Amino acid sequence: MQDMAGVPRAGYLSNGTYVVSAEEEKLPCRQIKDRLDLLSGQIKALPARAALEESSEPSTVGSALGRMFGGPGDGLKATADFQRATAESEALNELLVKKQCT
Repeated sequence: MQDMAGVPRAGYLSNGTYVVSAEEEKLPCRQIKDRLDLLSGQIKALPARAALEESSEPSTVGSALGRMFGGPGDGLKATADFQRATAESEALNELLVKKQCT
């Protein structure tokens, strides 16, 4: 998404990407790496959570329809969380490169 000036808005976008905020760009390399470590842990845990969620009954009509008519993993909160964490991780890794963090 973009604001009225055409500048990308920070955060998660509807196209599945993540745009770092001005505040995140100012973070020291160590804090960015710490956030990436947290995201990495989430990304590793989410497939198991998705499998558990898939084996249980859908909790909403929307998730039931997503499972019935969508692709693999559709209608699962863990799948959406995985995609968001992956997008944020990719954006933060790009920020590390941009800031020349080692």
